[in-house]
Amino acid sequence: MLKGLAITPPVLGRISIGKVVEKNGKRLPEKDDQFTITSQVQSRDGWLLHPLNEALRNGQDGKLRSIPIRLLFN
Repeated sequence: MLKGLAITPPVLGRISIGKVVEKNGKRLPEKDDQFTITSQVQSRDGWLLHPLNEALRNGQDGKLRSIPIRLLFN
């Protein structure tokens, strides 16, 4: 057990695989083959994209298939 470890909410927002599309007046989930990083803000059209989403996509040929992480503990 780690003492002093605090669980904090995510800084970036959400990481999703897939998207919601509208078919026949219904909003249905659709599978996708890439990640999407969104902010914590949701508008009427859906989640707002995080600026880091576009930065990571430019380095990976347009599809975000891996997300670099940094661990705070050994």
